[in-house]
Amino acid sequence: MNNTNNKIPNWIIYYGIFQILLVVSFGIMFFMNSNPFTANDPSFLAGARNVGILAVLLLGLFRKDAKILFCAYLLRLIVDSGDMISNFLGGETWAAVSFLPLTIIPLFLGTRKLWEISE
Repeated sequence: MNNTNNKIPNWIIYYGIFQILLVVSFGIMFFMNSNPFTANDPSFLAGARNVGILAVLLLGLFRKDAKILFCAYLLRLIVDSGDMISNFLGGETWAAVSFLPLTIIPLFLGTRKLWEISE
């Protein structure tokens, strides 16, 4: 297996840790506001989504594997882009705009860099 851990920039590792903090805090928040016995409860589904993202992020960071981190960053980029659009269409413009500097731009740059490293 091609180990690429020495090429991963520190900022990607640190931003991954920041993402873990976000995923854990939002995951707990969604699970606390959900009813798992209700079919298709949006809060429960969002919490479950965050647990899945957490697993991929933790695996990528512990192994310091650029390919796994690429998958985790791409997953977060897709999810956060959807959340940003949903917030914008729901009238929460301030929340939608806050996604750009906090998640979308760093995740895009990180995904691009991890793609280059993984090749």
